[in-house]
Amino acid sequence: MAALHDAPPERRILEEAAAYRRSAALLAGVEIGLFQALAEADRSLGELTAALHGDTRGLRTLANALVALGWLEVHGERYRLPEPLKPFFRRGDERSLLAILEHNLRLARRWSGLGESALSGRPVPRDPRSEEEQTAFLAAMDDVARRGAPVLWERVPLHGRKVLVDVGGGSGRYALEAVRRTPGLEAVVVDLPQSEAAFRQLTGGVPEADRLRFVAVDALEGPLPEGDAALVSSLLHIYGPGGIRRLATNLARALAPGALLVLRDYYFDDPSHTSPPSTALFALNMLVNTEGGGCYTPAEIEGIFSPSGFGGWETHHLDERALALTAVLHRRELP
Repeated sequence: MAALHDAPPERRILEEAAAYRRSAALLAGVEIGLFQALAEADRSLGELTAALHGDTRGLRTLANALVALGWLEVHGERYRLPEPLKPFFRRGDERSLLAILEHNLRLARRWSGLGESALSGRPVPRDPRSEEEQTAFLAAMDDVARRGAPVLWERVPLHGRKVLVDVGGGSGRYALEAVRRTPGLEAVVVDLPQSEAAFRQLTGGVPEADRLRFVAVDALEGPLPEGDAALVSSLLHIYGPGGIRRLATNLARALAPGALLVLRDYYFDDPSHTSPPSTALFALNMLVNTEGGGCYTPAEIEGIFSPSGFGGWETHHLDERALALTAVLHRRELP
């Protein structure tokens, strides 16, 4: 990327404009099962055509492009997925990226309407999620949480806390990791009713199941369950400031004085909302997908939550994209 920024403007413009082709090739390989087939075994073009019920010319052209991009190898007449990449394309493998890659494929289709959203300020129109799409979305979010939960609770331990309220917790991955790491902690996952099946699937039969429960509540409507710690992960960006303010009020009503609040999300690091680029691009994703969502600076979020009694703010760097803001509920004087 640095080399591209140093390139002449004409070259930079043209290369950026065509950059979608690289991701489109990768995501097409996921969409049709090409990577998944090669994660099982090396295959000739004829074997790929038979396995995927595809066209010889089409599959040859895509496979060769993926070889050129470094995702595949070809040895003689057989295509091969490099051994280090195979776990990422095997469904069920703990390192699998298929759920989040398939999520990116769905997002890419919506991003084609970005210009329209930029002019209207409205999301790209879409039908309500089908049950299958909802299941796929929750699987993708669980994929993200599976990688993020250990890092979060290493940076922000919950020692001494009794009840964690995981607001918008989806499958409950963050809550499960928290109770595994924290003796005596119980967790309540709060989400819309359609997330409960994913929660049951993840937590059913695990040793910590009796310390986990699910409550179907809209976080903006409440009331939220009581607790002495709360996590809000990857949820703030769905709402505009008014929605976040309602969430802050509901949390302050539910939590005990002295409760710990953890806000994990993607934040801007300057008030102009132009840095880092990853957050600026994520804000575009919220533009095409939500009515009022976006990304914020830590100071903006602190300014929304502090009137509800939260203070003592600290910032915890989690990875190259995510931060966790933490605060303590000092008072609860809400109507």
